[in-house]
Amino acid sequence: MDSDLIYLLYEQCMSSTMDIASVFSALNHNPELKDLSCINFQRLLRCASALKDDVLQPQPHMVSVIAPPDILPPIITEFLSDLFHITLEAVDMLWDVVKDIVWVLPTELEEREAVETMFCLHGKDRGLTALVLYPPNKTCINAECNAQQCGSVLKKEEQCQIVVFTQAEDCATRTTTIIMLSDQGLGTIMEDYQVHCNSHDQDWQFKTSPTTEEVWDTFILLALLNDHECHSSRLRIPHDQYQKDRYTIAMHTRNEHIITHGQYELPHACHGCMRIFHMPDGMTHYTKVVVTDGVTVGRPCCAVPHCKNSLESTRHRFCSADPNHKQRETMCAVEGCDKLVAHDDHTGKYRKACANPVHLKMEDMKAVSTWSGKSKMQRTKTAKLNDALTSTGADEDALPVQDIDEWYNHNPSTGNVSLVQASSSSSTGVVNCLPLTSSMDSQMLDVCPDKDEAVKLKATFFWQRTNNEQLFICPCGVISGRGTMYHHEAVSNVLVLFEKIFSLPHARKPQHLIYDSNCNALREVESRKIKFFEGMGMCVDAFHHKTKHKASDTFCQQHCDMKAYPELLDE
Repeated sequence: MDSDLIYLLYEQCMSSTMDIASVFSALNHNPELKDLSCINFQRLLRCASALKDDVLQPQPHMVSVIAPPDILPPIITEFLSDLFHITLEAVDMLWDVVKDIVWVLPTELEEREAVETMFCLHGKDRGLTALVLYPPNKTCINAECNAQQCGSVLKKEEQCQIVVFTQAEDCATRTTTIIMLSDQGLGTIMEDYQVHCNSHDQDWQFKTSPTTEEVWDTFILLALLNDHECHSSRLRIPHDQYQKDRYTIAMHTRNEHIITHGQYELPHACHGCMRIFHMPDGMTHYTKVVVTDGVTVGRPCCAVPHCKNSLESTRHRFCSADPNHKQRETMCAVEGCDKLVAHDDHTGKYRKACANPVHLKMEDMKAVSTWSGKSKMQRTKTAKLNDALTSTGADEDALPVQDIDEWYNHNPSTGNVSLVQASSSSSTGVVNCLPLTSSMDSQMLDVCPDKDEAVKLKATFFWQRTNNEQLFICPCGVISGRGTMYHHEAVSNVLVLFEKIFSLPHARKPQHLIYDSNCNALREVESRKIKFFEGMGMCVDAFHHKTKHKASDTFCQQHCDMKAYPELLDE
């Protein structure tokens, strides 16, 4: 190292900061360093700054941690030498020049925040931001476009502000004003994020925390992207629709694929759901078990019984896919009345009942019951009732949907209208509105025949809710398939759903189906001679078999007891 460079470095070490001219002047005295590119010089500063703790670790105890040490550890010198293809002597000379800069160099996060602060202070009013999303293509992607054939660059500019969520190393992310200069839509997925507001963005139009809709959209988008990645395809969604409708077609396509090909977990088998066992005759076999049950997580659906079309909005009672169903929105909600709905001059809105005073009173009574929270409790009771009706093996199409839920009693003589809802009289779901027994018929004979009987009216003032989601689960917890039961968990529908799911390609037909109403399901199989279930064990789970099924039911005790199958017993 020549004397002029030593003197220059000595002068610079006396100051806590170094200007650019002094740094490049010092580098210019070394033939090897003066050819160092600006990019490599910047990277060297970043790498050296990231290794500050490694530089301090082998230094003597008396060396200050505030000032940079004069000598680099040999391993650091060799690392920088190999990284930037310079000699060890050149690294030592370079360290003498830039060590003060390296020691006070801000981290990438601190530098990023400083740049964003400068843009917020001086660039926001000018439409400038630290992060700008440009389209990946600088020319039109349409091969038939004249501009694309001529190689013309895209110049159309449309600006809008968006929010970009990113996952940072410290699990905290920033919100940044974005200007979009493209017609193409961009989306980013985050797995875990927290948002904090910059002090300079108090008047920003966006909220500082994600909304429920954004979380749901992110979940849906992540699921769709994962699905397309598994199929090596590209997700395409429209950009000219409302946000709530953008993913509808893609989700419908994914659901249709699952219906026709099954879920990825359909052929699943592991030690938790498939057992290899030895029979008394010495033969070795394997058995796979699937458990099915209904989970009461209903969703809004068309009020027409057994209609599977989705609602356009939860403000509607009937679907729009069927014109006959859609027309019922303009008709009185009371069954048997085909008059048009009345117009409320006070609110300026249409009612759901016609001008008949009795029908209007029914609608008002239903509104009061809904806001009182009684209907929420009633849905819980109705779920229990559905389980009770399932255990009886009743056909779904024969069940009166409205009768088991609620109705209105109208006394013509007094004009009184009362709302009656089915109530559960026991934990098993038996209700007081089931068909009359012979003993009840004898009690009804004592009622005075001249007494006016209330007229029973039914109405549909709101959309209906699906009954449950029927799940087919392996004992290890993996869900093999599911289906929606729109009104009741009828055993006939459970059998049809099971056969459809395990007849799909790559499906593994289990040797045992466990179901809390398998005794009724097995009767259905034998009466209809369904070949798909031949040779399959159909048992009731131990809890229901012991506590919910009668010991006097010989059919259930002989054919649906898990104890009759050695492969299902504990070792």
